[in-house]
Amino acid sequence: MSVFQSALSSARFNRYLMWFSGLVLAAGVAFLVIKLLPSNDKTSIKPDPGFVAKLPAKSQPLTNASGAQIKTYEELDPQVRATIRTFLATAVARKHLDQSWDVVAPSLKKGYTFKNWSQGGP
Repeated sequence: MSVFQSALSSARFNRYLMWFSGLVLAAGVAFLVIKLLPSNDKTSIKPDPGFVAKLPAKSQPLTNASGAQIKTYEELDPQVRATIRTFLATAVARKHLDQSWDVVAPSLKKGYTFKNWSQGGP
């Protein structure tokens, strides 16, 4: 009798094989249920009729007040760096939101009042 034959005739091996097969079967059934059942999301993934993709306008390199091209954070003007630090520490971290009101772009403030912004909700 070979090692393979003795393993197949082992009760322990057969129990492990049964549990492993059951797990594989359960995973397969779960996968099929998830893929085959229709979802409640009715959002279309197709673009609107007449949609034409456009590339963004050609960008210009970032320059500082003296006109020199900026390649690193340290080359930014000190006021710009302070604004970035304020934005990250307040608006992004969601702490002291009232301090972030002055450094946030108007497009981000749309639909908010200062009071709503400070409380963290519309």
